[in-house]
Amino acid sequence: MTNQNTAYQLTLETGKKVVFREAKIKDETMATQLAVAKAEGSNALQLGPHLIIEMVKLLLVSIDGKNLTSKEKESLDDLFSHREWQQVKSFISDLIGGDTKAPKLEMISLAPASST
Repeated sequence: MTNQNTAYQLTLETGKKVVFREAKIKDETMATQLAVAKAEGSNALQLGPHLIIEMVKLLLVSIDGKNLTSKEKESLDDLFSHREWQQVKSFISDLIGGDTKAPKLEMISLAPASST
């Protein structure tokens, strides 16, 4: 179980400090649903950028100590320069699985189920 207050502070090369809360499974599910709705009629390759955008909106908490409203999060162009956005996208991609290490996998024997 993860701590509800876990967050990541990302310091961009411009010095801007961006705080993201820790992702949960339901965030990825919600972001996927929103991305699919916004990319309707697009091909699967176009879904990826929409997924990143929706994850940023869901996880973004504050910039330079200022908590953001949902409305402010809708205008990502107003929050980040293009260079900053590239850094944010890279971070979010890693956060949602880009840097995930493969778990240890081994074969085990299961004890036969007892019949009672």
